[in-house]
Amino acid sequence: MGPPGGGRSHLTQRLQRHYNIINYTTLGSESIDMIFKQILTRFLDRFSSEISDQGNVVKLVDATQYVYNKVE
Repeated sequence: MGPPGGGRSHLTQRLQRHYNIINYTTLGSESIDMIFKQILTRFLDRFSSEISDQGNVVKLVDATQYVYNKVE
């Protein structure tokens, strides 16, 4: 969706209004750890203590990141 010229077709505003630009920066592993540990902790807080005490949040997040990095 560049400007016309160089083999590019002109895109109307009517077509362009259906698209959004999404940009993000790559997070470091410490930031990812902090974010997912908070999400998982809040999620497990909804359950009774019998269930929420079973999951070690640190180990779950570390294991998930390990698997993700090996697959990537």
